[in-house]
Amino acid sequence: MVNLALALESTFRPKQIYEQVSERIRAEIRNGQLAADSRLPSERELAARFGVGRPAVREAIGALQNEGLVITRRNSGTYVCADALQRLAAPNWPSTISHRWIRLSTSRTRSSAFYGTTATDCFIGSWRS
Repeated sequence: MVNLALALESTFRPKQIYEQVSERIRAEIRNGQLAADSRLPSERELAARFGVGRPAVREAIGALQNEGLVITRRNSGTYVCADALQRLAAPNWPSTISHRWIRLSTSRTRSSAFYGTTATDCFIGSWRS
């Protein structure tokens, strides 16, 4: 019994604040409170809503960007990706597939156009590690 308690204690860790914030934003996307292509409130507004600091909100948005759920547009704001609901509804998201999202740079966009592939405004691609 002691070994089990030690094993659980070593594998269990409380969630970071940014993880809790990103879960709440994911829930708002799932519930339809944040629709596809809609703009998220500002970092300051989200921090006040969730009762956390702006750095935690910024990190949560970064995590959601890595998952391909939101995109930040310079001088415009952060928006929910058009396919965010489909990503969240995927049966194996994110437990069985390791997602790695690559944001295309301008030069890659040009080269993809040259090679006949398409590039989207949101993040693309997922590979198994």
